[in-house]
Amino acid sequence: MWSLKGPDRNKNGIRDDVEIYINNEFKDLNESELIMIYNAAVIVQSSLNFRASKDSLDTYWVDSNVITECFGKYSSSTENFDEKFNLLITLDREVRSRTRNTLLRSNISRMFLNNFHMWSYERDGLRTIYLKLNMDKICGFKKEVSDKIAVKFLRSEFKSFKKYQIYNYLKMYEDKYGKDKRYLYERYLN
Repeated sequence: MWSLKGPDRNKNGIRDDVEIYINNEFKDLNESELIMIYNAAVIVQSSLNFRASKDSLDTYWVDSNVITECFGKYSSSTENFDEKFNLLITLDREVRSRTRNTLLRSNISRMFLNNFHMWSYERDGLRTIYLKLNMDKICGFKKEVSDKIAVKFLRSEFKSFKKYQIYNYLKMYEDKYGKDKRYLYERYLN
């Protein structure tokens, strides 16, 4: 318990005491919400990295932004955005507090997070479209909710593109990530 990372018997990236806390305290969450909180807990746990490499910082930054995006998109897909988003952010804070529950853990996490002092959210077009088309896999959303978000995103994203730009963009996406989500954007390829 007093070591920096602590025991993780099932090797899911969440310390056992934090996982027990989530399972006991957040029983009212649905499956998608619970998956997002678990993913957030894994990210917080990864901030307990005393000697952070550039790769671990880059991974943390991308994963952290993905969690925020999942919270936002999930909240938007519900009837009450503000209430749902505030709930998820509050639960995320509680998990962060539980994970950083010793002075050593808190200080190490703070040192890790200080690496991001002036960073801002960096968008990568292909990575962004991958996230928006795969929220079922990445965020734990139901497939119907994920597809609805994806279609809305594509409509918004492509409204100012010319046909050849859309085609080239989607071809680059398929070259990198495959065609398994083509049913979502097939109409843009014709």
